[in-house]
Amino acid sequence: MKTKSTLLFTCLFFLFSNLITAQKDIKIDLDALKFFNSYLSNKSLIDDRKTELIFDKYSNALNYSSTVLMYENPTTEKDIYYKSNVTYPIPLNNIERIVEDIYQDGETVVMQYVFYLDKEVKRIIEKKEKGEWLDKTETNVNKVFFPIAIHLDNEEVKNIQKVVRDVFSNVDIETILEKKR
Repeated sequence: MKTKSTLLFTCLFFLFSNLITAQKDIKIDLDALKFFNSYLSNKSLIDDRKTELIFDKYSNALNYSSTVLMYENPTTEKDIYYKSNVTYPIPLNNIERIVEDIYQDGETVVMQYVFYLDKEVKRIIEKKEKGEWLDKTETNVNKVFFPIAIHLDNEEVKNIQKVVRDVFSNVDIETILEKKR
């Protein structure tokens, strides 16, 4: 009788441990991620932002990297006045939830994704002005975020929402929509 209960306990242990592990096992759709990256970089009158998420299968994380350039003369883009680099990992097994913030004021739509993590990651911010490094800050955070390119129409917003759900297929995503007129 004791061996039956031990066997039953062992089977239940493996069943529940597999269920818990499966909930945290996030698979990445690389095609969806490539499409999503196209919305992370943008060029405006005041700056040029190059941003991407790169999947690292060895650490099972998305590595975020963003470079913002502001030029002395935005028309010629000849002399860089200001530059900033931001990098941090998003460990896929540590994502608790994602908040999708959408702000719409008339025709202008701004989107931002906020990742809540169950452990801290190192975020590095480096700033340079007129060729001289201003500072480099390293902070440990359990919440990271990034904006999406602005000047989106409703169809693009729907595409981004769909692709984010494809990229993060088994993560809870909460949408917060704020409209102004």
